Amino acid sequence: MHLRDSSRRMASYLGIVLLATCGPAALASASGSPGVLVLGQKSYSVAQGAVSATVTVDRTGGTRGAISVKYATSNGTAVAGSDYTAKSGTLSWKAGGSAVKSFKVAVSSRAGLSGSKTFSIALSGATGGATLGTPASAAVTLMGGSSSGSAGSISLSAAAYPVNQSGGSVTINLQRTGGASGAVAVNYATADGTAVAGSNYTPASGSVSWANGDTSTKSFSVAVSDAIPFSGSKTFTVTLSGATDGAALVKPSSASVAITGSESQTGGCAQSGSSYTTSDDYGYMVYGNYVVSNNNWGGTPGQKFWANSANCWGVTTTATQDTGSPGSYPDVTRGWSDNGAVMQQQSDSGTNDWTTKSGMGISVTALTQATAHWAFTAPTSSARWMGLMDIYFHQTNSPSYTQFPPYTDLMIDQAMMDQVFDGTTYYAATAQQDHATTVTLGGVQFLIYIDDPSEAAFHNGGHTIHLFELPTADTSNNANPVWGSQNSRINIKAIIDYLRESNPVGDNGKPLENASGKVVTSPLISANLYLNAVNAGWEIIYGTPFSNTSFCLAMQNEAACP
Repeated sequence: MHLRDSSRRMASYLGIVLLATCGPAALASASGSPGVLVLGQKSYSVAQGAVSATVTVDRTGGTRGAISVKYATSNGTAVAGSDYTAKSGTLSWKAGGSAVKSFKVAVSSRAGLSGSKTFSIALSGATGGATLGTPASAAVTLMGGSSSGSAGSISLSAAAYPVNQSGGSVTINLQRTGGASGAVAVNYATADGTAVAGSNYTPASGSVSWANGDTSTKSFSVAVSDAIPFSGSKTFTVTLSGATDGAALVKPSSASVAITGSESQTGGCAQSGSSYTTSDDYGYMVYGNYVVSNNNWGGTPGQKFWANSANCWGVTTTATQDTGSPGSYPDVTRGWSDNGAVMQQQSDSGTNDWTTKSGMGISVTALTQATAHWAFTAPTSSARWMGLMDIYFHQTNSPSYTQFPPYTDLMIDQAMMDQVFDGTTYYAATAQQDHATTVTLGGVQFLIYIDDPSEAAFHNGGHTIHLFELPTADTSNNANPVWGSQNSRINIKAIIDYLRESNPVGDNGKPLENASGKVVTSPLISANLYLNAVNAGWEIIYGTPFSNTSFCLAMQNEAACP
């Protein structure tokens, strides 16, 4: 499947089973690995009067499938039944679950404990393919003395901190409670979540200290950046560790910092910079690594392309352009194209090097980053339209344009809307007869179906793989819901990594099946393929054309998309 075949493809969508406006139910996410289980700290300190010690267990590195792990205490110098209450049990996570789990171990409040005593906690028996990481065991130190003579407990003042991307920094507060005997200190450090250190915030680590008798609130700041605006929210964590000199570390000892992006939730990059107005049906312009052109159906002369930079392009049209059946928007190509004129003019004479010149042609085994930011402003009523992104692979990194079709055509429908059945809007492409299911990749949930028989010509011995981004709009009282999002960030590498797995499963934990119902056991993207192109375009069958469209693809070590 590719942009050239849009009208037949749209017609085939409307002939299949439709979903009503309530949309598919969200299912548990599944990433490529069951994950690694670790204790939240390698050591714990707790005052004798603290009642209990809280121990946390993290699931990191993947959320595929349901898993569990056992935990148990064991004596050291502290004795169960006297200094603490023995504790054992099992912690479980559902498929897609990544929340931190915890349990409490009661400690004795009896008088007479002086100095310190220790016991141990250990994880064992991980199930569901999960593995144990470091630390999988920890020492718990019981600190003796009365409350008045205790070093006290250290914690963060909150478990969550909000900050705007344009706010400059977020202040994290720490507190010392339950005692102030002696000087104490604690370490802190940040860690990436969906927010990335160096791009969205400045990593921070260090220590905070209190003098003898000091119980005042302490704080440190973490700088956030708006150099690369984004929409929605991104998070990172702050964690305390290594409390000293008898101080106990108690909850919350870690916090999530949520950065609210400064970019609008709708629309694309603001128009600025150079522009080019087409004079013929197949005009095109090169912007950095991208070729923006009238699409393969034949565009409309007079359309205006523009670009801020190689990472932000767009097109504007008038309200009368690009209508009819089908009417299409210009498309953008990074890498290989089936447009012979573009390939020949952009390649060095006698070569097929346009793919590698654009920064593509990367072996799927060497891929470290491929992320797309795709946004546009589109009509929401009296329209039939869709947005398409095709991802092409070949067995060579510099294919000739005559080598179309690709070995694997991986297509994402970012947004799709259609008026059917007496003006009532329905989602128009579930293809239940194609054994579709849902899968969550890179934080985005897709409907996936594989190798529809009507599209065998498009994959040339490989596969045609469809991914429909699931609805993000509230459709319960919306007469014109959309399929997917009009402003989306898609982790193409996460999608490719998933499709390189043997025996892949969906969000429901069941094996993927192709359109004929055969279970998929071999990788859908083989290790001998190169990622050679990502093409995006928009199609309107009827209705007002789009405006303010933009697309960005960040590869390997390139800066993140705006």
